Amino acid sequence: MKLLFEEKTTPRNRDEDEIMGYRDVLNTIHESNEYIPIRPSYILQLHRDLLKRAGFSF
Repeated sequence: MKLLFEEKTTPRNRDEDEIMGYRDVLNTIHESNEYIPIRPSYILQLHRDLLKRAGFSF
């Protein structure tokens, strides 16, 4: 799992794709936290980004 977070390997299954979604969202939060307002629309956007790698669409 560490290699997934470090982007040194590619996901092999849906669970690993979901982990990559978490990584993407955490990167967004860490890189832009001072510009992300705490509003329902932004929380929903982060949630959408988190799940899109696992094959969910909204």
